[in-house]
Amino acid sequence: MKFSKISIVITLFLLIFSGCSKDLGNYDYQSLNKVDSVLLRPGVPLASNVFSVIVGETLKISPLVFGSKDNKDQYDFLWVIGKDTVGQEKDLDFNTEGVKPGTLLSNLFITDKNTNATYNIHFTVNLSASVTRGYYLLAEDADENAYLFFKGNDLTSHFFHINNFDGYVFGKKPLNLQLEHYATSATNGIFSSITVATREGEYPIIVGDTKSSLATLLFSRDNPLSVDPLPSGFNPSRVKFEGTGGTAIIDGKVRVLNRNVIGMDVYDDPLDYDFRDGDYYINEMSFSGLFLMGYDYKNERLRVFASPADGNSNSYETDLGYLIQGNFKGHEVVGGVEDYVTWVNNFVLTKNGDELAIHRFDYSANSTNGYMPESYLLVGRKRIPEAQNAVGFRYRTGSGFWYFAKGRKLYRFSNSGLDVQEVLSLPDDGTGDITAWNFDYNMAGQFSHIVIATFNPNASKPYKGSVYTYGINGARPLNIEKEVTYKVVDLKCGYLPY
Repeated sequence: MKFSKISIVITLFLLIFSGCSKDLGNYDYQSLNKVDSVLLRPGVPLASNVFSVIVGETLKISPLVFGSKDNKDQYDFLWVIGKDTVGQEKDLDFNTEGVKPGTLLSNLFITDKNTNATYNIHFTVNLSASVTRGYYLLAEDADENAYLFFKGNDLTSHFFHINNFDGYVFGKKPLNLQLEHYATSATNGIFSSITVATREGEYPIIVGDTKSSLATLLFSRDNPLSVDPLPSGFNPSRVKFEGTGGTAIIDGKVRVLNRNVIGMDVYDDPLDYDFRDGDYYINEMSFSGLFLMGYDYKNERLRVFASPADGNSNSYETDLGYLIQGNFKGHEVVGGVEDYVTWVNNFVLTKNGDELAIHRFDYSANSTNGYMPESYLLVGRKRIPEAQNAVGFRYRTGSGFWYFAKGRKLYRFSNSGLDVQEVLSLPDDGTGDITAWNFDYNMAGQFSHIVIATFNPNASKPYKGSVYTYGINGARPLNIEKEVTYKVVDLKCGYLPY
């Protein structure tokens, strides 16, 4: 009887496993070309896949084997995780308690008893103290202390939480988190580091390694390495930091952050701009660090700083605020994106109460002015009741739509106008309003999932935050986890299993 088809269904849950034995290396394996018939689920092969598992979780793999006569006893199984043989039964239960974190190159060997042919399927288990794939949520408890909740990308992984990297405790009033990505191929990868930013704390910015949860970079509040005095210390009101560099608002001014050094104000402004704790947009694409826009509370107007293409990143030479037509007093920046309509365009979304405005800045295609923005268009300005007290304005790359959340609903509107459409509504299950949401990570920006966090302050359980996962165009959630977190203020996720 010839080997015809194997389908693998994988689930993960917490249980006790009897232990591992060392692989003696005395097996004679034959690698065949039909490994693509071993599946995680329909259309998704096990071969070359990567599993992100937290130390202490149990990896359970239950193969469903379909032979030509559906004989489940036709095959022998051998599971090797790293260099250890961890199972010789049909079903694998691999408890990772006490196993050293790391990248474990692994194999499933399936032998046909009738032909003695052995199939060798390679896969990888990333065993970590946190996760390199899956969910990261930055939350605050009732006293505004920051916590990081995370779980792996396996179907029944559950949330773990920490309040420090390597003993360096996160501060109070969390701002945001950022994940750094490491590409393992053109379509695959893992998260390599994570940044946690808070308004208050001994270390307002802490960068940690995603595998070990060890601190790799710290910005100190009391002894910052600064090229310019900080009278109030390092107490940022906004942070945009990725891995080793970025920017932050300190005392109303945007400053460059490089490693753990705080630089000068990015623009020497004769009007002495003051962004206070408002958000701001910096272009991070073609003209990275050469376009910045925020609301100036001191001068009560939108400000635009820019530099030519050969200028130093985040060191702005020119004020282009004069391009903006109309009075936008009180309009804070809530989002921005580089997209392409004419050649290169920066779209910036501003909001005041329930009024939204889309601003477009068109770049010159001529090098004589350094490819600077040369014209401005007010794409739309409109009062939208759903925008009042809304959260999470985000642009979906490639779709032409802005998204935002309000109450228990997600909405969108076109980048060429402001006609609002409802995208989805959470089930009526009493978990409170949306506090944060995001698309999943995708290197090409072609998102496949939406993750939503809610909070019910009146919930009876210690954790009052819930998490919903949807397909990008799904009306019903793929997964719901009720009352598993504190109040979430920001979240990032990627390589989800659904």
